[in-house]
Amino acid sequence: MATTGGAQSAPTRAPYIPQDVQSVAHMLNGLDEARKNKRKGQAMCKRSTFAVKGSSITVDSWKMQEQDYKKRDLPTYARGLFTTRNARNEPEIAVRGYDKFFNVGEVHETKWDNILQRTQGPYELTLKENGCIIFVSGLEDGTLLVCSKHSTGEREDADLSHAVAGERSLEKQLARLGKSKQDLARELRARNATAVAELCDDSFEEHILAYGPEKAGLYLHGINLNLPEFATYPSTHVQSFADDWGFQKVGLIVMDDVNQVKAFLEESAETGAHDGRDVEGFVIRCRESHDPGVQPYRDWFFKFKFEEPYLMYRQWRECTKAMISGKPPKFRKHVQITEEYLLYARKRLATDKNLGQLYQANHGIIALRNDFLAFKNMKGSDAANLELSAPSTADINTEVTRDVILVPIATIGCGKTTIAVALTHLFGWGHIQNDNITGKGRPPRFTKAVLDLLQERPVVIADRNNAQKHERKQILTDVKIQHKDARLVALYFKHDASNIDEVRKVTQERVLARGDNHQTIHAASDQNKFLGVMEGFVDRFEPLVPFSRPDDGFDAVVNLDPTAESRQNLETAVNELHRLYPNLFELPSAERLDEAMKAAFDEYQPGLKHTIPDRGGRQNKPGQQAQQPKKAKKKPLEYMSVDVPGSQVRSILDKAFDNVAVETSRFYKQLSQTRRIQPKFHVTLMHRASSKEHPELWEHYSKVVAEAEAANIATAGATGATAAPTLGSCGVELERVVFNDRVMAIVVRLGGQDQAWQCVNPIAHITVGTREDSIKPKESNELLARWLNEGVGEATGIREVVFDNKQTLEGAVQGVMSRIPRHASRALRQIARASRAPFTASRTFSTSSSQYATAAVASSISIPTSYVSPTKPPSARPSETRKSQLIRTYTSLLRTAPLVLFLQHNNLTAQEWSSIRRELRAALAAVPAPAGQTVDIVPDVTLNVLRTRMFSVALKIVSFFDAKAASTKTPLVHDLSEAAYNSIKEIEVPESSAYAEVAPLLVGPTAALVFPAVSPAHLAAALKVLAPGPAGSATAPPTRKKNPGYYEPLCQNGLAKLLLVGGRVEGSVFDVDGVRWVGGIEGGMEGLRAQLIGMLQSAGLGLTSALEAGGKSVWLALEGRKVQLEEEQGDKKEESS
Repeated sequence: MATTGGAQSAPTRAPYIPQDVQSVAHMLNGLDEARKNKRKGQAMCKRSTFAVKGSSITVDSWKMQEQDYKKRDLPTYARGLFTTRNARNEPEIAVRGYDKFFNVGEVHETKWDNILQRTQGPYELTLKENGCIIFVSGLEDGTLLVCSKHSTGEREDADLSHAVAGERSLEKQLARLGKSKQDLARELRARNATAVAELCDDSFEEHILAYGPEKAGLYLHGINLNLPEFATYPSTHVQSFADDWGFQKVGLIVMDDVNQVKAFLEESAETGAHDGRDVEGFVIRCRESHDPGVQPYRDWFFKFKFEEPYLMYRQWRECTKAMISGKPPKFRKHVQITEEYLLYARKRLATDKNLGQLYQANHGIIALRNDFLAFKNMKGSDAANLELSAPSTADINTEVTRDVILVPIATIGCGKTTIAVALTHLFGWGHIQNDNITGKGRPPRFTKAVLDLLQERPVVIADRNNAQKHERKQILTDVKIQHKDARLVALYFKHDASNIDEVRKVTQERVLARGDNHQTIHAASDQNKFLGVMEGFVDRFEPLVPFSRPDDGFDAVVNLDPTAESRQNLETAVNELHRLYPNLFELPSAERLDEAMKAAFDEYQPGLKHTIPDRGGRQNKPGQQAQQPKKAKKKPLEYMSVDVPGSQVRSILDKAFDNVAVETSRFYKQLSQTRRIQPKFHVTLMHRASSKEHPELWEHYSKVVAEAEAANIATAGATGATAAPTLGSCGVELERVVFNDRVMAIVVRLGGQDQAWQCVNPIAHITVGTREDSIKPKESNELLARWLNEGVGEATGIREVVFDNKQTLEGAVQGVMSRIPRHASRALRQIARASRAPFTASRTFSTSSSQYATAAVASSISIPTSYVSPTKPPSARPSETRKSQLIRTYTSLLRTAPLVLFLQHNNLTAQEWSSIRRELRAALAAVPAPAGQTVDIVPDVTLNVLRTRMFSVALKIVSFFDAKAASTKTPLVHDLSEAAYNSIKEIEVPESSAYAEVAPLLVGPTAALVFPAVSPAHLAAALKVLAPGPAGSATAPPTRKKNPGYYEPLCQNGLAKLLLVGGRVEGSVFDVDGVRWVGGIEGGMEGLRAQLIGMLQSAGLGLTSALEAGGKSVWLALEGRKVQLEEEQGDKKEESS
């Protein structure tokens, strides 16, 4: 081992490789495809263009999602990549960061077993400095380019960007050496390299570890060649370059033995320090081969991060920021010392008013932490180790005896239902299966079923895969809104890159062994089909991340192994749940666990089975064990095809493209990576569109298909289960594959074409795949016509790969029937749009006054003269800037609408919204007009879908922006002005503010029912439709006889996806019960007035004082007086005590 700080001599020459235009262009093509890719689960890329200051050159930044770096076959793995075009208009790499590298054990490649077997030295261990990364390179015109990870130059959202701060630091160090930025730019340009440094300077921005004035600066830790593939300088060259150009040098240790590296890292991790200073960890630079002896070694990095005290410091930082923002701090580790730290921090924040603002700007973080450690007279490592010597019991909740919801996070075949049935057998807990919820609007109905059962059982298992974050967000949000005291525990069947292949293998074996004993996956009936369904779940699985949204909403996480036996996972779940909630149940014996597993395996049978159709289809209704087959309507023949074995075709294609140049295979690999290759392959013999040109052949094919179907039905038996009949066989010889950048097809020859099975296409072919959904498979006909007439080459953009060994596959001839239901449904949608009710028009409220546009207890309901209802508020901005229009509309609504109901919606269709609005209009129109009413408010009651984030911004503006006060500083004080933006930019939201009261209702997709005036009768009518109460109440739903449209499936499906969460009446926020109370007051406005008078008298107040409120409304005065009385009574209690 040798420790170096520039002492070791560098090799005589630094590595140099010039850029290759074709390689860079190929990489950019791949990135551009990823940028256009919108398919969930596929790698996606974002491109941002920046102008370089002091130059006419622009650079493009390419940013991949963090999770995508774990996927295979990306165009590049560079994390931090900028490209440009030179004077010859050729693409080139301007800045090249490291390939994304991972922590030990984070991915399969960084498990110690693989590191020990696949890597070779020397192993260069560099300290992982704790700052922000800065890239430096030279452009063609001599300009020095300084970038942060994904941007360069100044940024609008920051006073001082990382890139600008890095450039200023660089200017200082070069000035000390008497060198210029142009000198450095020319040097890096000549090397075709990017210098990679870490800006560590507490005066600019604090992170976790301290960098005072004596340590601040740019720490150079790498120099990368500007190439698509990763190639980097040895550390000795990096340190030599740092000496020449004034960079700070990172600590460096060089070792030759990987076992020595492992021992050193694990020993250092015990203290979290090196050479007497806290460090984040080490980056280890070496060379790696996926298959040593076969594949060459390449430059490769991995990291070893010290958990403590670094993670404890980070926890303190996040908890302090949460506390400053008025949010409850969340922490699960180092509980005792963190609570002491937060108590200390609260006192400091209370005595120093500027500390909170500085802390949120990343200043004073380390000083506050160090002051606390000095106060406790201990080191950071000692504080982190307190938990080891005295285990924390903070996550143990002895008071919990009920209201626990277990939420599995799994894929098919992990055993979640088996565990759920076993737990139900053991403890009598509730068990709701998502597969038992049929029809539309399943997520909210699933949550409702769970909460309903939670009223009867102490624990309920919400049996659903919850494999994706949006599913977890849905149940977490819905439960917390409706049952704040419920505790949600994740049963996490862990999936990650290290075990995904084993998970896939084990779960498929389980499902195949289970056969049809599953509600949805009937593996015995159609193995290939349902293995495809399982594969889809695995591909879409999003791992649980406990400290990020939405997964930080779980109260606890129980980790389970999807590859382990269910008996083992049951024991793990029971033991961990008992540790978390010791008074929830008594710990069962091993014998009882065995008995529960037996019951789960032997006795459980799904009560409701579904069928998964290829395209749509209906599911069984509750209570039906098997849906009776309907008599199928006769469908016309769509086309004749020869189906060929998909696995054999894929194998032939894989072999063919493995033996060609990278540029030739790029499109095929792109189709594979983006899942654009057809799931099944066939040769189209004849399509219905060609029937006029070949009427005799089409008649012959139609007759053959009809006869075969008749014979198939006759022999199907009583079950009625029929499949598409095979009409015969046909040899298919694969000749070559032809493609451009849009579509790929295989040219084939059919055996026996002069006999029964004739192909009318000019060139018989198999369509392999298309680049995107907008490109239809039939485009392969046009491609092959051009190929036949114009040939291949750059001029045509057409390529071909001829198969060396032309194989003949046995194909099955089938007739494919027309899909009439799809066409019919499309026609119905068009009819529905044409006949949409006028009530669907979206209208809003606007006024120049900030006063409310009604008096809630006036003798008649009237709309004020200042009320305006614009659909397009006047704006100096272009009409396409929709966000500004939305904010204008929403601020007007909030200032003028005295009554607003907030509802959560779950992706209703346009027809469902239309039917609900129709029923609302009918219900509101049936309300008798109060005596003396001068204006009909019904036309101005609207149900609008909100853009939640924009509405939240508008709510902040209305709550916190004082235009009158701002007008003393600037003449522009409208809602879109800079003054309005600055007023809400860093606002600390008071708990008593209007924003803090309404914001909890704005979670997830939100809609609003807006009234231009307060009318309890109209509110009750709306509630009868949107949130009906029990029979006999003022908000009971209409009868079927009186209003049959309300009970139509379209309307009911839409209502099942709507959930009332609260409302705002004259500025006061009500929960659902409060909204129903207002709507349930009898006698209209007179009844409301009588209720208020009675309440005022009972409170010992005179009516006169309330009526003095005038235009502010009696209700608003009452609410204010109620709060005042409560405060006075509280003060008296404190005095008496």
